Amino acid sequence: QWRKNGAPIVNGGTIAGATSPTLTFTPTLLSDTASYDVQVTSPASCSGGPQVTTSAAAILSVNDPCVGLGPTVTFQPLALNVLTGDIAAYTVAASADAGGGTLSYQWRKDGVNLSDGGTVSGATTTTLTIGPADLSDNGAAFDAVVTNDCGTARSDPAGLGVTWSCPADFDASGTVAVPDIFAFLSAWFSGCP
Repeated sequence: QWRKNGAPIVNGGTIAGATSPTLTFTPTLLSDTASYDVQVTSPASCSGGPQVTTSAAAILSVNDPCVGLGPTVTFQPLALNVLTGDIAAYTVAASADAGGGTLSYQWRKDGVNLSDGGTVSGATTTTLTIGPADLSDNGAAFDAVVTNDCGTARSDPAGLGVTWSCPADFDASGTVAVPDIFAFLSAWFSGCP
């Protein structure tokens, strides 16, 4: 009977051979770091009855192969202020030891993953583009989650301020039509001069 820190082990999960001569971990986990011994019991038919002998303890140390290999954000995206219709572009940079695997990127808006389409492009690259910017984007915060095989790093959130762009002229023809009146009222209520 194999024991972990003095407690009997049972087969299951990644452990096999709990009551055999060889204890096997497939694969080893960080939680397997412990002191192991085995108790061998003689048959009951022996003179004096069954005898239990306990082996010396052996220490199993399992090291994390990812220590120091997770990504680190090296350049944070910057807050932006744009006019409606303009393009907002956010950039992030990250680094990691090659042993941690390839870096992947996921941009988020207010904590929700973005995908390319509509006004969004570059949702899984180092540069996110929002454009043309819309008033509905005003006050949003964008961050990037950088991942490799050994971990995840998140950039600081960067805000987006969008200000309504006042039109220079409503109708170049010089005539006033209903769309011009609505455009004028919208501009006026938005604070345009």
